[in-house]
Amino acid sequence: MTELTTAYERLRAMIGTSGPPTRGRVDRRDFVRFALAADDPDPIPEDVAPPIFVSSVQEWGTGRPMSALRADGTGSERTGWLPLDGFRLMGGGQDLDLHEPVFDGTELTISCTLEDVSLKQGRSGPFLVLFLVTTYRKPDGTTVVTCRETPIVRAA
Repeated sequence: MTELTTAYERLRAMIGTSGPPTRGRVDRRDFVRFALAADDPDPIPEDVAPPIFVSSVQEWGTGRPMSALRADGTGSERTGWLPLDGFRLMGGGQDLDLHEPVFDGTELTISCTLEDVSLKQGRSGPFLVLFLVTTYRKPDGTTVVTCRETPIVRAA
């Protein structure tokens, strides 16, 4: 059994589980930084987050030191709970449902759930596809964004 197959079996047993929720507050300064990084010529005319800003939040605060990340630079609060040490993660795409605008000062809770995992064979070898659903909610429980994403997991 390869390390990837072992990881696949461990992840299969975790389907339906969620990592620990994280909480934080979004603010206009971060909206503007995000818009400027995306080369938006008119960054944030109002105190509303750019549509894809919310799903870009990996964790709150300044982030983790390099020593706390996986070798590939991943391992944020949002996905660090998945047993993927020793593997490389790559973005495989996102599907966003934007339920309502997010305004400056909004408190959000992020919750990420492993919905499924597939073991695939590619031209350069086997890989895993994770199916994650991350929800972003206000304190009253209202979901503002639902993000379905499919990170790809390869041997290091």
